[in-house]
Parts: sequence; C-alpha cells; structure tokens
Amino acid sequence: MKIQILLSTYNGEKYLKEQLDSLYSLDNIEDISILVRDDGSKDKTQEILLEYQNEHQNFSWYQGENKGPARSFWELLNKAKGADYYAFCDQDDVWEKDKLVVAIDALEKLDKTKPLLYMGDVHVVDGELKHKANGFVDVNVPINYPCSLSNSVCPGCTFVFNELARKLATKFDAEEYIDHHDWTLYKIVVCFGSAILDKTTHMHYRQHENNVIGAKTKFGKYWDMIFKKPKDPRFIHQRLRNALALEKYYGEMMSEENKYLTHLIAHYTEDKKIKKALLKEKRFKYSKMQFAYFKYLVRINKL
Repeated sequence: MKIQILLSTYNGEKYLKEQLDSLYSLDNIEDISILVRDDGSKDKTQEILLEYQNEHQNFSWYQGENKGPARSFWELLNKAKGADYYAFCDQDDVWEKDKLVVAIDALEKLDKTKPLLYMGDVHVVDGELKHKANGFVDVNVPINYPCSLSNSVCPGCTFVFNELARKLATKFDAEEYIDHHDWTLYKIVVCFGSAILDKTTHMHYRQHENNVIGAKTKFGKYWDMIFKKPKDPRFIHQRLRNALALEKYYGEMMSEENKYLTHLIAHYTEDKKIKKALLKEKRFKYSKMQFAYFKYLVRINKL
C-alpha cells in the first residue's frame, strides 16, 4: 500500500525539523513518500528541505510562488499521484507513530469505491510542546454535506483520504477561488462519498504566535465568530463563494438534495425568497450556538 504525505511549508525553520523527524518515526514509514511544496520561504526552510531530500529517497520538494496555504495545498493535490492514500501535513506539528496506521485501518473498513476521508481530534500544545488541551474538535458534529456547508469540523492536518477523493478534488479550480483547502475537501468528500471523525488524538497540534489558523478556547472561538470574523474581508461570504464554486464544478454531479442546499447558500443574497428558505432550512443545524451564528450571518448578508 502506498501513502503520500503532502506538506506545504512557509518560513517554517523553527519547527520543521521536529515535524519531519516525527514523520520518519511513523510505524509504516517504508510505505510512505513525502511531497513538499515550499510557498516561497525567505528563511532557512529550503535548506532544511534540501538536507532531508539528500538523506531520504522517499522525500521530494519543490519551490513555488507564494500562494498562501490553501492554494499551496491544492497544488500539491494536483501534483500528487500514484498512492492509495494521501495525508495533509502542517510544518509545525508533531505526529505520533500510529497516526497513519490508525487512519488507514479505519478507511479500509469503508466502501472503497467512494471518495473517503478520515479526520481526527488533536492534542493541543504550545510552541514548546507543553500541554494546552486534550482536544478541541466538537465530536458531536454530524458528518454530512448540509452541515459541511455551514461549518468546518477539524483541522486539515488530521486529514487522510483516498485516491478517489484526491482525483475528484482536482475538478475544483483553486486558482479561481478557495478559502480553506481542508474545508473544501471535506465538503467535496461528504457530498459524494464518506467521511469519519476519530474522537481519539494521534498528533500534537502546535499553537504558537505564527499560526495562520488555530485552536482557541470555546468562548474565544465564538467571540471571534460573532464580533471579528464577519468584519474581516477574509471571512465575509466565504460560504457563499465556496458554494458558488461547488455548484460550478460539481453541480451536475450532485444529488437533487445537495444541489438544492448548495443553491440556497450560493444565491441567498440575490432573492428574498431564497434567503427566507435558507433561514428556515433546518438541515444546516447541528448545535444551537452554531445555527444561531449561521442565521446571523445570513441576515447580515455575510455568510
């Protein structure tokens, strides 16, 4: 069985070696190759990558222009090939030895004729790997397409997915639009296949001053949602724009139900009847607080 780890780096010299060493301590390292795209680093990241390439036959990397993490990872999706399973990997975490074994064992029990995705919880640590929290993923979230359109579930650094999922994802043009590579892949897989959420943790999710997106306390997370994100141009209309893209690239393939739900989010600002239907739609709900926030964004046209 062939497994390929997809790693995007950017100015990661501080923690990168520790992460790479954890990858080379994985239980099934003989089945693994590592493909790295450097997103235009200005520090010593590329020197570190060259060092590991010289030391390991199953390690390769290349330099690209600075695109940001989402487009960088999506380019890796398109570059990847020849594996049975793929895994997203961040540059600053530390993986436990059984991370991929556990994920693949779980995926092997599912219907392999469909796109498949494994997601897991994480052990949150600080920059020095000191304990912060045993996990931060809401394990009660329904794993389905309607809920995926309204909320992400867990960080992409836990994602392991099969070749069918990777191939299907390449229909999506990230150069035209993408906010989050992990959230987008999750939506695509649950629309056409199956995803599972592991409540156990098999990696140390490092949170430090340079994280692009990270874990927060539950209170801090919702405070940001209500008072900061709607005003931040990076987050305004992120669900709407992603729904438009999903409709464009996958609309003809979707079930009638998924097509309808995608259409509601993609076009709710264009028609009062669509907006009214969206506000009444209960299939997007998985918790009172999340659903209240979802409806709040709809009302202010910033979903």
